Amino acid sequence: MASTVWIFWFALFTACQEPCLDMCQQYEAWIDRCGSTWETVFPGDDWHDIEDCYDDHQNADEDQSVTCSEEAETVSENECY
Repeated sequence: MASTVWIFWFALFTACQEPCLDMCQQYEAWIDRCGSTWETVFPGDDWHDIEDCYDDHQNADEDQSVTCSEEAETVSENECY
């Protein structure tokens, strides 16, 4: 529980500076809204929860950050399938 709270606050305060964390949060919201799971949406990425997404993007370079920023915008508009 403590780690979840820490991740929430970390993500909340750094989302403006970390587009990849924002992207992970957008994915989490979309997955929850659509009643899906990380494993179903990302079968080849070995992501089981938002922490796996954070782990894969915690040291994103500038190019990856731009990609994450673009992806975050499209994820928020995704329809459920």
